[in-house]
Amino acid sequence: MATPRIALIALVVLLTGTAQAAAQTEPQKSPAQTPDPNPTRMFFAPTARSLPKGTGHFGSYEIFLPNIQFGITDRFSMGGGTFLVFGGGVEHPMWVTPKLQIVASKELDVAVGTMHFFGIDDLNGGIAYAVATHGPPDGAVTAGVGWAYSGKNVGSAVIMLGGERRMSPRTKFITENYVSTKTGRGVLMYGIRFMEGQLAADFHLVTPFGESDLITFPSLNFT
Repeated sequence: MATPRIALIALVVLLTGTAQAAAQTEPQKSPAQTPDPNPTRMFFAPTARSLPKGTGHFGSYEIFLPNIQFGITDRFSMGGGTFLVFGGGVEHPMWVTPKLQIVASKELDVAVGTMHFFGIDDLNGGIAYAVATHGPPDGAVTAGVGWAYSGKNVGSAVIMLGGERRMSPRTKFITENYVSTKTGRGVLMYGIRFMEGQLAADFHLVTPFGESDLITFPSLNFT
């Protein structure tokens, strides 16, 4: 499955060039251009940008995964989410998502955080991550690394590479991609964010790679 990996590398090179150009020249915004109401996230993964104190967002991944995030300070936010539907047993998984921005500058932001799960048998774990974003919301590249953990055990790293690029006053292209350092398997995600006022709707395609069969399926998020 070399083709998806080659496509991912080419995409990252393209996005890096886009982010560097955006950092050198401030984007010229027309009066009708809608600001991105959800600049702290791509499709699923966080960017390194932070929610300002006192602001927040409510969203849903695939309708059945509602989540919230609220800015406690200008650099620290806290949120969580759950499954609306999860099997027929008594378990009902939930998660919390603390995030701390440790670098904030005009060209580069860096943040750390975790997605910690509750309500799944005796699991005491989640995913810890570090992420960096270079460039403004209209043209940026984001790179991160995450580790699954349970108790004192830490799994292999998963690398995330993504980016965003303004296409029109109310749309932007977003890509968010993952690869495991242990197995070489991963996921490509790419699609469009539609923005209107304080609403962001993401329609994207998801393509897992590294298996014998290559499939693609659609996904839809709202924030």
